Amino acid sequence: MGGKKSRKDAGGGKDTKKFRTVDELWTHMDLVSKGDPYNEECGWYGQSAVYWSQVPATVDGVLTGNTHGGDMGKWHEADIEESRQFIESIRDGGRGKCIDCGAGMGRVTRDLLCPLYSRCDVLESQSHMLEQAERYLADQPSAGDFILGRLESVPLPPRTYDLVFLELAAMYLTDADLVTFLKQAKVSLTKKGFIFLKENCAKSDKYDIDPEDNGLLRTEGQFAALFQAAGLTMVREAEQQKWPHDYATLKMYALR
Repeated sequence: MGGKKSRKDAGGGKDTKKFRTVDELWTHMDLVSKGDPYNEECGWYGQSAVYWSQVPATVDGVLTGNTHGGDMGKWHEADIEESRQFIESIRDGGRGKCIDCGAGMGRVTRDLLCPLYSRCDVLESQSHMLEQAERYLADQPSAGDFILGRLESVPLPPRTYDLVFLELAAMYLTDADLVTFLKQAKVSLTKKGFIFLKENCAKSDKYDIDPEDNGLLRTEGQFAALFQAAGLTMVREAEQQKWPHDYATLKMYALR
């Protein structure tokens, strides 16, 4: 996991045919990697890390595949605007400290979070992305700490954040690690805080895997089950309206 990637909706790609359920997928990955998810040749996280280490730290890079003739700015701006509207719709949300988890090179931190929050921490697993984020956010007074670490292993401090932001990054976590992360994120919230999760969702009832970067396209039902397992309540949900029609549905969730 090192950035943010939008993707087309395959509706049950060839890799998913090997497994009747996502649980079977995780069992298979554990077996082939011999219990080492960071194995660069066959581990779930290792393969993904290799992919992201080769992606340029640019807006186009972190939104790989979503170029549509190179007019990337249009989709970036639409993404930011609808996320801003969603955040502002949570009327009782605080505006103090936030953290962008899986921030890539900081495109969302700069254009969405810094204008809304008094301090914005950045968590990213790829060093070249984090270094670019530091440069990209150098002129932002609200830029906070730049943390090199992985979502599944970096602890979040309790009762600290008014917003834990996670966009196009949950797809790279296993189910177990996503639940663990969400539980920890809940503990890190202030009384006015909430988790904002924005992620690709399958348009059908079948999950899909992107073999290029080990991104998992979950169904809405799978997300609902994971939120419940993490002890979270859905405060609000919405669908990104301005988005390429041939891409997966992009959903926004506010969770507490």
